[in-house]
Amino acid sequence: MINIRGAQASDVDQIRDVFHVCYGDDYPYAQFYDLDSLTRMVYSEHQILLVAEDTATHRLLGTASVVLETDAF
Repeated sequence: MINIRGAQASDVDQIRDVFHVCYGDDYPYAQFYDLDSLTRMVYSEHQILLVAEDTATHRLLGTASVVLETDAF
């Protein structure tokens, strides 16, 4: 079973791993490889960071984020 939930600080290592597996070393958004940046994203009031977790193994299978700021990009 898969559970979609808000990311927690304890997830940042696995979130980085998901990005690395998906995008390799050349992903242009370096903040997704930096543990401090990912931790700030978890606690940010300007975006929502979600994870898809295998409930049996607690392994993260994917991640998604929603930027809440108007005109952010």
